[in-house]
Amino acid sequence: MSYTHSSHTDKYTGERLRLLTFDWLSDASGDSTDTTAETQEIVGHVSRVVTVPDSGGTQPSANYDIVLNDAQGVDVLSAGGANRSQTAAEDIEPDPPIIVVGTLALVVSNAGNVKGGTVYVYVT
Repeated sequence: MSYTHSSHTDKYTGERLRLLTFDWLSDASGDSTDTTAETQEIVGHVSRVVTVPDSGGTQPSANYDIVLNDAQGVDVLSAGGANRSQTAAEDIEPDPPIIVVGTLALVVSNAGNVKGGTVYVYVT
């Protein structure tokens, strides 16, 4: 049985800032793939990404990895999402911010069996 789950919502927090929220839960292999992806086109710059691990029974394994793929399948974080903390929220600030025209999809790996977290993507 697969426990893979990844959902997302988006919210406009201002005229020039868009916040995408990806909630994920890994399957038995420790991976989670957002198969639905962000279906609404994004035109802007990824200026900040925040990873927040779950706590308690769904706390991910130490050094889990995230990849944020654009519509062409390229990781817009350029491997900056590797080795995330299992206990603390962490910030990734691409410098310079990464241009995105299209959709984004989250892929999580090495998180452990049925573990979860949230990834916030700030687009300006």
